[in-house]
Amino acid sequence: MSTIRLLDVAGLFHPTWRVKESAGRPIGEAAAETVQVLRERAAAGGADYVVACCDSGRCFRHDIALEYRATDPDYRGYKGNRPERDAALIAALDRVIDNLEQDGVPVFRAPGFEADDILATLATWATAQGHDVEIVSDDKDLRALVCASMTLTVDDEPVQHGGVSVVKRDGEVIGPADVKAKFGVEPHQMAEYLAMVGDMSDHIKGIPGIGETKAAAMLSTYGTFVAIYEAAEKDAEYVAECECKLALAREEKVRPLPTFAKPKFQNATRGAILASRALFDISLRLTRLRTDVPVDLAAVTAPRVPKPRDMGFDVAMSENDNASANEEEDDIMTPSESQPLPPMGQ
Repeated sequence: MSTIRLLDVAGLFHPTWRVKESAGRPIGEAAAETVQVLRERAAAGGADYVVACCDSGRCFRHDIALEYRATDPDYRGYKGNRPERDAALIAALDRVIDNLEQDGVPVFRAPGFEADDILATLATWATAQGHDVEIVSDDKDLRALVCASMTLTVDDEPVQHGGVSVVKRDGEVIGPADVKAKFGVEPHQMAEYLAMVGDMSDHIKGIPGIGETKAAAMLSTYGTFVAIYEAAEKDAEYVAECECKLALAREEKVRPLPTFAKPKFQNATRGAILASRALFDISLRLTRLRTDVPVDLAAVTAPRVPKPRDMGFDVAMSENDNASANEEEDDIMTPSESQPLPPMGQ
């Protein structure tokens, strides 16, 4: 069984950029550090194939998120609470991608989709083919893809199904048990979990009054939001019935007044769930990863072909090479001691 390593370029670049920005460091430092990490992870042993996945501008989620404005006219849009990306940041990210292409790493993009959707598509395809998958990223959304390898029975024949793990930039490996320990839910429940609690970084609305602990507890108990909603409906009917019987007993001056079993949900929680079905449906369409992105799957296992190196676009160039670059590039990029990867064969 071979292993396919998927690199989430933006998922490693943007956290580094935010750290450098808060420290007042040049954007180029984030680019150089990202290239170094990507090259280290790509060159690390254990992978037979390496692929990089990138965003490609506006995606379908921007249109879905506009549905929030039906109840919140001031909603600023998908990822609308993030600062505007300036030209220097975009140029730095482009140079990171160019360096990967110079190393011969295939770079996947798909108009209208995010890198997360491409990663989900490749991971779903690869595991079905029997490959193991490592996703190099710090993005919590990708925890939804984590799964263990297993043997399935198809037409009475054993078929090996690969597993998926996430490797963070510091090398920490995230498996199914780690997702459960961190978030309190199974990996396949992550999309619904995020739709319930919301995601501030992507400007995705959660259910008001439902925090991480409560969402995890309800999903662990009922399995899905649909089951939670149905239980809340039945609970509301039970509470209404109890109140009716209690009112009748008071009217007839029955003593002692009847007692009833405690409802399954607190009033505020039940009310929030029942009032937020439409809100949840919008959020789930935003948090759920697509696995049908049209990409060239054959390119995943094709031989690597390095792109001709343009030193003006190499964030890993030496001090002497950097001195020959123009001043505008110096403002964007900074040198790094990392070296290009040797071409990887099949």
